[in-house]
Amino acid sequence: MCGIAGLLNFDRQQSASPDLLRAMVAAIRHRGPDDDGYYCAGPVALGMRRLSILDIATSRQPLYNEDRTVVLVYNGEIYNYRELRSQLQARGHRLATNGDGETILHLYEEQGPGLLEQLQGMFAFALWDEKRQRLLLARDRMGIKPLYYARAGGRLLFGSELKCLLCDRDLGLRLDPRALHDYLTFLYVPQPKTIFRDVHKLPPASYLLAEDGELSLHRYWRLDPALNRAYSEEQWLEVLQQRWQEVIASHLQSDVPVGVFLSGGVDSSLIVSAASALGTVRTFTVGFDEPEFDETSFARQVAERFGTDHTEITLQPAGIELVDRIIGATDEPFADASALPTFLVCQAAARHVKVALSGAGGDELFGGYWMYVFDRLAQRLDLLPRPVMAHLRWLVGCLPGGSANSIVNKGRRALKDFSRPAVIRHLGRLTVTNFDEADKAALYSPAFRSQVAPYDSYLAMQQQYGTRTFEDLFIGDTTTYLVDDLLAKVDRMSMANSLEVRVPFLDHGFAELALSIPAEFKLRGFRAKHILKRLAARTIPPGTIYRKKRGFSVPLAAWFRGPLATHAHDAFSRSLLVSHGIVEPAALDDLLSQHHRGQRDNGLRIWQLLVLEHWLRAQPRSVTL
Repeated sequence: MCGIAGLLNFDRQQSASPDLLRAMVAAIRHRGPDDDGYYCAGPVALGMRRLSILDIATSRQPLYNEDRTVVLVYNGEIYNYRELRSQLQARGHRLATNGDGETILHLYEEQGPGLLEQLQGMFAFALWDEKRQRLLLARDRMGIKPLYYARAGGRLLFGSELKCLLCDRDLGLRLDPRALHDYLTFLYVPQPKTIFRDVHKLPPASYLLAEDGELSLHRYWRLDPALNRAYSEEQWLEVLQQRWQEVIASHLQSDVPVGVFLSGGVDSSLIVSAASALGTVRTFTVGFDEPEFDETSFARQVAERFGTDHTEITLQPAGIELVDRIIGATDEPFADASALPTFLVCQAAARHVKVALSGAGGDELFGGYWMYVFDRLAQRLDLLPRPVMAHLRWLVGCLPGGSANSIVNKGRRALKDFSRPAVIRHLGRLTVTNFDEADKAALYSPAFRSQVAPYDSYLAMQQQYGTRTFEDLFIGDTTTYLVDDLLAKVDRMSMANSLEVRVPFLDHGFAELALSIPAEFKLRGFRAKHILKRLAARTIPPGTIYRKKRGFSVPLAAWFRGPLATHAHDAFSRSLLVSHGIVEPAALDDLLSQHHRGQRDNGLRIWQLLVLEHWLRAQPRSVTL
């Protein structure tokens, strides 16, 4: 596990700058404090920082093939590397290390970019083929590990984090208005966009070839499983049980200690259950003083059930220093507030282990969110006459709303979107507490509004979803929200603390298996994640399984009426959002006053703008629109 960075001059006669490479690599030292490595030859420069996990003694990077004509810098883990090594050696390859990364080099010698179809794991890598003068950049199927790239000053820049690329002063920092619009809609900037117009994220399951001065982007895999309606629920349970134990065993491969993030929910508890069958497990949990957000008691029950070495920490209202650290780690505006507890649990875990397992992906694969229940309900409501629906909207509108996450407010938003297409309604539920189109129109300055119009974030995102079956919603969320929010959050918060996090639910074979299960086995009445809960009930205390889902939420509403209220007011009183011509000052004042008076829960919206404000101030150079 590490971070990578590099550059390629399109003019082969121009040598790559070793000073620029070293600056790019230094920018991501946190991703790999154990070692570094560099390759500079002619037009290309590759570099890396290493967090030593496997084959600590011999797998220093860059890695080379036998005649040193193919060079690799690599970030990630290949879980089937032992099998691949045996096959390569049987075909006459001589491997110089005992690690996983070298298998990529030798597979490339045989198959070129086709090697990617052989890899099971999480990875991003850069491979230089000296003979062909070809650079290959690639990212894993599920998008677990990140990779950014950009063209600037006659060269291609790339790196594990955006901050690598910003070391090149030839790269302009022009904001992408549509990306900012997406951020306010979704809390993140969806790939392949970034917040800057000239920088891109390499999409999951894709590779980029730079050859003969040209760039070509290729997709090597799609998450497109076929539904299997032949199995009964009992048969699915047996298949899941066997495959899950195999996946956990593969993800525990390490030459250093491994821990587990334990929330007390179904997903993380299933990881602990399977991992504890293979040895003693160390677990880590973060909680809150506010009881409605705290799940430490459930995590403690699971830890006691499996005899883990358990650590708990409590999150207090976020200090501005922590906010700035998180913004620095995410590189671009990112407003999923659960980054705060994620950072702290990673920080705690990194004091004891170098690797931790996370339950990310379980909700998307097995229908764990409340919105999926609403989606199924909407299928039935579609059959009601319009006057009945209008009356139902009126009745729900008369009910007191409560918090932004209350069932009434979610229902009100769901009914408001009823007349829109199914995927658009689904996205509206996914972003129920964020800025909607009306909120953004009221927030923007006239000049910025004209730059964005008539762009619609929901319509752009809709293209990433299928429309054939209800199960397409699970696949769409797995390839969008999961990648750009949850996985980005886990990668940045963990690597900011020099911790590797693995996500066993996103073993691509297991993900395909899970998404082959029909929705009727995942949603049973108002119960989400039905079949996974049945699997968990075989080993986990029922009280931790069949309870109300809380999620990894943060009490923003209370914080912005209390400890963070003054800071928000001060930050917006001298706002760069205003001076850059993005928002109207009166709109900021209204947002804060509505929240303070209790007229509306604007906690998350204030957080989105505060993150954006801090991000603008943190940029190393002037940002323009």
